[in-house]
Amino acid sequence: MIESANYRSIDGEGNNYDVDDCLRKMVTGDSLVLDIENHNFVAGGHNFVPEDPKRGTPKRLQVTYSYKNGKRITAERPEGTRFVLPEDSHVQGFSMLQLEAIRLSSDLLEFLKQSGPPPAPMYTREQLERMSSAETERLIRAEDGDYMEATAFHYGDERLFVRAEEGIYKQSMARCTRLLPWYAKLGAIYAQKEFPARVENLRIRFTVEGMNDDGLRLPVEGSKGPDRVREIARKLWELAYKAEEKKSTSKQL
Repeated sequence: MIESANYRSIDGEGNNYDVDDCLRKMVTGDSLVLDIENHNFVAGGHNFVPEDPKRGTPKRLQVTYSYKNGKRITAERPEGTRFVLPEDSHVQGFSMLQLEAIRLSSDLLEFLKQSGPPPAPMYTREQLERMSSAETERLIRAEDGDYMEATAFHYGDERLFVRAEEGIYKQSMARCTRLLPWYAKLGAIYAQKEFPARVENLRIRFTVEGMNDDGLRLPVEGSKGPDRVREIARKLWELAYKAEEKKSTSKQL
């Protein structure tokens, strides 16, 4: 549990930002991974460090926390480093492979959180419900793709449409125009952050330990990209747990 956290210049001058709420929002499961930079203290749509605490000087993050009802600990890390909870002192007995799997899983879920949801259709549900009957009739007669896609998105069906082939094409094009660029961007950033290499590295290492899982080979692309990132994150946690079970079994033997 994060009790308090603040971010300021090491010399104590300038602005002192309380970032405890920010870090609490960033926690995934029981883990937190944060690259300490001015621009990374953003959570829940709020920027907790709107300005550099003191330009031209090194900064530091100080966090007071407890882990699993343990003693209160204060940790301090400089700007430009990575802050990770739980710290190694709380995970004695875990292998480096297990720790890396758990942290990568947290990184993947944080990546999805920061990516946000896909863009919504052109028309909101409220706009659809406020449309005049004349405008609704016009859009239906025209088999407007954006209108058809919005009704399918908000109501789960095509409502009043008896769709001809052209109407189906228009709706498909509207959906593609809305979603494909977002999915492509998600896949590009996923690759840019070197997630594929990190996942493959762990997959090979788990295979060497006798725990092969082809679920880590799922390609992150297209409309299935977000779900596959979640599945890979889940697999990593699962493999870390299986590694602990295997270690316990070996000790008993």
